[in-house]
Amino acid sequence: INKEFIRKDFYSIKNKEKRDWYFNTFNKQQLSEYRENWYDCMNAKELDIPFFTWFEIYAIANNINYPFKEINTSTSLSQIWERTDGKQIKSVHPPLMDIKIQATNR
Repeated sequence: INKEFIRKDFYSIKNKEKRDWYFNTFNKQQLSEYRENWYDCMNAKELDIPFFTWFEIYAIANNINYPFKEINTSTSLSQIWERTDGKQIKSVHPPLMDIKIQATNR
């Protein structure tokens, strides 16, 4: 875990409002529990996850009223699949018919 990176993000100006809310909302035991869960998540995924990115997801999963929730409307789960006949299909999952797989660097 890159503690310097996560510390800088946590104490950044952009997170001041979230940080103030966080420390004023939860008691020391809750803060410790959330920190442990966050570290466990980073260790399990082997990723440096900014705290408030993690906490938003954690809050939703654990029914914690988090006033800074954001809705990301620009994400699409769909992908464009090219069939062997050249036609393209936009779908979340691969179609049941044959598709072409493009190999890069070949």
